[in-house]
Amino acid sequence: MRFLALLLISLSFPAVAQVYTWTDENGVTHFGTQPPPGQQESVDVKPASGRGDPASASSDGAESLIIKQVRQLEQRQLEEDAARAKKRNAELAQEIDQRYQQSRQGSAGESRSCRRVKIILKGAEDELGLLLRRGYKQSERRDAEDRVQRWKNEKEYYCS
Repeated sequence: MRFLALLLISLSFPAVAQVYTWTDENGVTHFGTQPPPGQQESVDVKPASGRGDPASASSDGAESLIIKQVRQLEQRQLEEDAARAKKRNAELAQEIDQRYQQSRQGSAGESRSCRRVKIILKGAEDELGLLLRRGYKQSERRDAEDRVQRWKNEKEYYCS
């Protein structure tokens, strides 16, 4: 495990070495770390980030300033968007709360449960009336009357 960590650390350092180039009698260009006999021309190797060239230092500074300004602008826009979203969420939460309170109270001040029971009771009474008009069996009439009575009791409980 230590060997792997040391290997990764050693590979992470940039390679800094002098590189020499030369052309032989046949026109072939060679590169190496040792200078050729009689020729001392060296080639500078730029780091991968491109910041080793002094000529590009001023443009890198300007570029980094522009990038910094863009990031600040993006951050400001994100903060403004977050503030607008937070405000809108608060408005929506207040609207939902108002609608919920209205639905609980109803238009006439009665609860939602009371309105529901009244609707079911009306349906049960209509079913009993239809049964009485068309003819019925004794058990059907008794069941319908029981349902009506049950929902009347529920109405007294929820609507009083």
